[in-house]
Amino acid sequence: QEERLVADWLFFHGVRYQYERDYEHPTRTRTHQQYRPDFYYPDAALYHEHFALDRNGKAPAHFTDYLAGVRWKRQCHAEHETDLFETTSHDLRNGRGLEGLAAALRARGVEPVFDAARPTKGQPPISTRELAALVRAFQQQLKGGGIAPSDIAKALEPGRASNEHVVRASRFLSLYDRIAEEWERRLQDANGIDFDDMLIQAAELIENGAYQSPYKMIFADEFQDSSRARVRLLKALLDQTRQRGHLCVVGDDWQSINRFAGADLSVMTAFKDTFPHSSQLGLATTFRCPQSLCDASSRFVSANPSQLGKDVRTTNPRKGPSIIAYAFPSSEEALDGVGKHLERLRMQAASGDLGQPAGRLVNVLLLGRYNHERPGCLDKWKRQFRDQFQIDFRTVHSAKGLEADYVMILNMIEDAYGFPSQLAEDPVLRLAMPEADDFPMAEERRVFYVALTRARRQVRIYTKTSSPSRFLVEMAKNGLIDIRLPGGVGA
Repeated sequence: QEERLVADWLFFHGVRYQYERDYEHPTRTRTHQQYRPDFYYPDAALYHEHFALDRNGKAPAHFTDYLAGVRWKRQCHAEHETDLFETTSHDLRNGRGLEGLAAALRARGVEPVFDAARPTKGQPPISTRELAALVRAFQQQLKGGGIAPSDIAKALEPGRASNEHVVRASRFLSLYDRIAEEWERRLQDANGIDFDDMLIQAAELIENGAYQSPYKMIFADEFQDSSRARVRLLKALLDQTRQRGHLCVVGDDWQSINRFAGADLSVMTAFKDTFPHSSQLGLATTFRCPQSLCDASSRFVSANPSQLGKDVRTTNPRKGPSIIAYAFPSSEEALDGVGKHLERLRMQAASGDLGQPAGRLVNVLLLGRYNHERPGCLDKWKRQFRDQFQIDFRTVHSAKGLEADYVMILNMIEDAYGFPSQLAEDPVLRLAMPEADDFPMAEERRVFYVALTRARRQVRIYTKTSSPSRFLVEMAKNGLIDIRLPGGVGA
């Protein structure tokens, strides 16, 4: 994704480049292949490497020997006296990477010239519906975070810009100002407020002393989904007690999947800094998943070192395989496999092999990363299996807090619309959103964890043999999951 961002920038600025061409000097040895730098700019005689490094120069924990590769590449250029320009993940996320690239190209006689009208063969322009959703999400981030549009405008001024899409972001902000003004006018005409206003005005009433809270104990559930506005409200309530009160929060940072709606993961990871005399209760006991599923999902999500550590235990005594993946040649055959599995479960339920109480239907939850993954045959399945199953489809985000006996995760493939989703949030949202985790696919990893932990008995995952999700590949390599090919239909 980050290399594609660089390539898009080069395209719209008219900079000629070659992607991963062979280095001009041979480097193949018994321990190294021929070196292929990420980008080469022939008009500037400049090589460009983009490294997956955070603000401290560290690579993701699962990038084995990555730093050794970085050192080797730098050594190649030093030995052969070739010019190398570097960007990092942290540079791009903070906007400095592309500014530095532009300066490096200019220093070598190549002037990047932005051309927004250059014809493309990629994705079409944003639709009106998508733009409306983007404006609303941006508004929620600004209002909930207490950010004034003027602060965003200042950040986009020449010499101060920290966003890699300054021109686009400036145009968006101009459009947003007009929409937000009309939004507020209509609220005033209706003598109404929106949800963000509820939180903001409530905090203001407490801070100004217009409301005197009688409460000494404050409890906050689902704390991992707290926005900056909700944290402000809690702080106002707590401050009013003059330190005689106490705040207790319950949350699970492993299930923090609503950053797009303003949720700030730092409220969990930096809790003691924000609320120094309060209590934070983690969720280390589940009454839902079998222990083997707890162990596999915990190990997977904990690959991100920024997640808070805990040992999840369960009261569910169920034994046996709790997580299985099935790989099919095509999406159509995978969906057919789901139908066959449902039929097999129906037969087991009818014979009493599933051990469910008499008169109780078996719950089956089909999960997709997107709404469009709802199976077209779902209504047929509901009719076909209504005597044994209660079947439903949800996206993973809408299934948070739900549970079922069997969970079937659909379309677990490596694709832009796969799982993990490779659709990066719109760059304008980064102007107002809480800072993202540096760990690659950090939130998508948590989304997958939420999907896995909806099951009381078993999770079944459906993928394609040609493009299995990187998450499945990782879990298989670590011995956390079995992946079965067609023919191994039974569980």
